[in-house]
Amino acid sequence: MIKNATQLLLLLFLSPFYGFSQNPVLPEKWELNIADPEPKVFNGRVYVYGSKDLNLPGWCSDEYNVVSSSDLINWVDHGVSFRLSDVPAEYMDPEYRRLWAPDVVKHPVTGKYHLFFCFNHTRPRREKIMVAESDRPEGPFKNARPVTINGQSITAIDPGAMVDDDGKAYLTWPFKMAQLDPNDYSKLISNTLVDVEQWMPLYDTPFEGPSLRKRGDTYYYIYIQNNGPRYLPDSTTSVKPSKMAYMTSKNPLGPYEYKGNIIESTNYPGTINIHGSLVDFKGQWYVFYHLPVIDKPRTRRMSIEPVIFDSAGRILPAFISSSGVKDAFATGDTIYAAGAAVYSQPGDVRYVSRSGEKANLVFSTDSVSVGFRYVDFSKDAPKEAEVSVTTDGSGSVLELHLDKPDGPLLGSIPIPDTRGNWKKVKTTIQMDKIPGGKKTVFITLRSKNGKPLSFEWMRFL
Repeated sequence: MIKNATQLLLLLFLSPFYGFSQNPVLPEKWELNIADPEPKVFNGRVYVYGSKDLNLPGWCSDEYNVVSSSDLINWVDHGVSFRLSDVPAEYMDPEYRRLWAPDVVKHPVTGKYHLFFCFNHTRPRREKIMVAESDRPEGPFKNARPVTINGQSITAIDPGAMVDDDGKAYLTWPFKMAQLDPNDYSKLISNTLVDVEQWMPLYDTPFEGPSLRKRGDTYYYIYIQNNGPRYLPDSTTSVKPSKMAYMTSKNPLGPYEYKGNIIESTNYPGTINIHGSLVDFKGQWYVFYHLPVIDKPRTRRMSIEPVIFDSAGRILPAFISSSGVKDAFATGDTIYAAGAAVYSQPGDVRYVSRSGEKANLVFSTDSVSVGFRYVDFSKDAPKEAEVSVTTDGSGSVLELHLDKPDGPLLGSIPIPDTRGNWKKVKTTIQMDKIPGGKKTVFITLRSKNGKPLSFEWMRFL
């Protein structure tokens, strides 16, 4: 709740009107790379807690930022909420260089917000799960101390926390869970400790990122699976935790029953991992997750998809999309290159980040495609398509196809020689070739001159 004019002015200063709905979610000009997003609703706003990537040699960084939104479209960056240097020296270790995936809950009695966080992996294993607190959901968080059970610190990463309707709070980590002491969130009640991995299928290796949610009378235990066997026959290790899975129970401490996957990023270029969770916001559930910034190793950005539950409480699998919370683009919307969700041949369509600007895609080979999910053709059928491109030399043609790279042809756009400048180019759309409903639109390069072509955005008019 905004309590006074000063707070309102602060929000306006922190978050200039953005009004843009597409994945990745946050404005690229912010260059704020939030990974491992944990969304929570406080005071009618969604607050996202996650690690922060700085394109360093290694995941994450030594600080957290908190972002929030009242509509999942316009966002506020509240700035740094916690730094590694905020950890008291008595709890530090020379190997602690990064802050990894956190979570936050609000104490139902004291009203304080508790940040559960962890350090990077250490060798030998010495990392701890810690807790800090604040009077505000955005921090700053202070009084950092270890979370203990029977007086012993927990050596683990990726804490996930939940406060139940009855006020009891729970903490999970890979892959244990216990109830928090209601009088001290730095302590766990030892006789509530359970092994969650016992309920996970043997054929899908659990990896990281546990998270707890409740919907109605059902508890959802969300976690990240390793895609494929952990150890291969030649003794090498396969680590690609790109599936977000879940189990359900009628009791927060289980037993749980495995239900399947929520979303996966296995085929997205550059994917190493996916990590996130669910949130119920204004009656609609969403899955928050991250995707890699393809041309920046160890850098990930937050994305969001709506999710649907069936009558039995199962989650219908969601797909990585370009449109995100909007569900589908409408006629007139600008669809930016950064949101491409499907790559036919990733090595031949190059993602190029641009500081302070939106990324573009460079097509370098004939017949390669990228796909954008989703465009809604059921309301206003477009008459034209427009793209922003740059190239040297004439002879290139961009084709727009539905559903797949060689699907029904919407139109062909001959690209003139733009002499290296960005130029808007249009083509007519054949109305009789547009079926209603949400569609994936693929852009395919048909080139005669062999020159690379850079693509910035597309819209239907």
